[in-house]
Amino acid sequence: MSCNQLELDNDCRSHSLPSGVWADALIQLEVTNRMPYNSLLAWYRRALSCCPYSVRLWCQLADCQLRRGAPWPAVRDTLDAALNSGLHSESDLALLDAKLRFCAAVYFYRNLLETKRH
Repeated sequence: MSCNQLELDNDCRSHSLPSGVWADALIQLEVTNRMPYNSLLAWYRRALSCCPYSVRLWCQLADCQLRRGAPWPAVRDTLDAALNSGLHSESDLALLDAKLRFCAAVYFYRNLLETKRH
């Protein structure tokens, strides 16, 4: 582990914010377009390193990727990581399953539209 990663991990443990604060702040940054996509993804990773059991943050990250046109494998990997993060409640797992189905449907529809255009 690099020194920077160690500093980030220590910072998250000592200055951890509640997941709702992270979620609200990240939505605000995205909605106001105050941050480039790659920087926004880095902040989502940081938030999730502090709050790995926040289904809201995981779903917001998938939505952000979807809105910004990330490829389907990236969104699927995000939702797979969420499922492997240790979430155990049935409601959290059901929400992630619904998010996965929704994202898959969006990508299927996008591909269908592209196919019809060509």
